[in-house]
Amino acid sequence: MTKSRCKTWLPPRADFGASLIGNCPGGFGVLAVQVLNGAGYTQTELNKYKNFALYGEFHPFPKSADWSEVAVLGQYYMGYPNMTGGVPGFSENTSMDRTQLGFIIKYRKWLTLYSEYFMTEDDIDAVNNTDDDVIPEANGFTVFGRLYVATSEKWLSRVSVFGKYERVDKNKNATSPLAQDDGDARFLTAGLAYEPVDNIEMAVVLRRDTISELINNVRIEENEANSLMFTMKAYIK
Repeated sequence: MTKSRCKTWLPPRADFGASLIGNCPGGFGVLAVQVLNGAGYTQTELNKYKNFALYGEFHPFPKSADWSEVAVLGQYYMGYPNMTGGVPGFSENTSMDRTQLGFIIKYRKWLTLYSEYFMTEDDIDAVNNTDDDVIPEANGFTVFGRLYVATSEKWLSRVSVFGKYERVDKNKNATSPLAQDDGDARFLTAGLAYEPVDNIEMAVVLRRDTISELINNVRIEENEANSLMFTMKAYIK
């Protein structure tokens, strides 16, 4: 399965920091507070400021053999972009805030549904400490589903179909309707997968990317790109 195309607007998936994690009684969920560098583990940190994240997940059916992995997820991420922070006004007027909400519906191994919504709210003004420069704010969502063949035949039970739809509104706070649509994107993915052994997946994947582009400040043009891919992945569990 392809990676999320929304990741450009989201916090790093892996970072250095410290976490305080607590499990709710009865297996009903998890709560976590994190202090993070903010740059991600693959980049050099460019300022001394730390980022903070509040994360929670709720499992309504923790004792059910069929529905124990059903969950509602939420995260609020508050911090700074990875840019030089030693200039006047950085800590007062620079921010990188993210809100993410999602849910997972999973029935045994046969059916998985997942959806996530994100929203950004950023200010970048690292020089003038009295006037914020508000940068474009984005929101978007992802919907993913996978269905296995429900059969007692072992080889056939490893066959699945999957699909993902992602939409990004890149400039939701722009002043003109045309500028609001500029850079908007839709990503549609569908495929057929087979797992010859545990944790190895081979797939045929079809993908369509649609990007909106502002032409000469007078019209929006949608550019489409279609692709066919053959993939093989190994999972570590």
